[in-house]
Amino acid sequence: MKPVRIKRHKLHIEETIATILCESRYIQVAEREVRRRRRELKAFILKHPRFKETLQPFVPPQGSPGIVQKMAAAGARMGLGPMSAVAGTIADYAVKAMLRAGASYAVFD
Repeated sequence: MKPVRIKRHKLHIEETIATILCESRYIQVAEREVRRRRRELKAFILKHPRFKETLQPFVPPQGSPGIVQKMAAAGARMGLGPMSAVAGTIADYAVKAMLRAGASYAVFD
C-alpha cells in the first residue's frame, strides 16, 4: 500500500477560516464545497434574515437548502439558533465531499 502524503492547507473564504488536512488533490474539492454551501446559505439568509439573527431554534420552510435544514436541526437539538452550527455543518459538507471524491484521509477544522 502506497503511503498517503497529507498536506496542511489554510482556508479563508469570507468568514470561513479553517485548516484542511488531506492529500493535495482534495483541497480544491473542499474549497468548492465550502463556496457552494456558503452561496446557498447566503441566498437563504437574504430571503430569511431571521435565520441569521435568532438565538432560538428556527424551523426552516419546506424545501429549504440542506445546509439550512442541517443547521436548524443541530441548533434545535441544543435549544439554540441555527448559526450556532454553521462551522460544524460546513466542515461536515467539506469532509464528505472529499471522501466522495476518493480521499482516504480528510480533516476540516
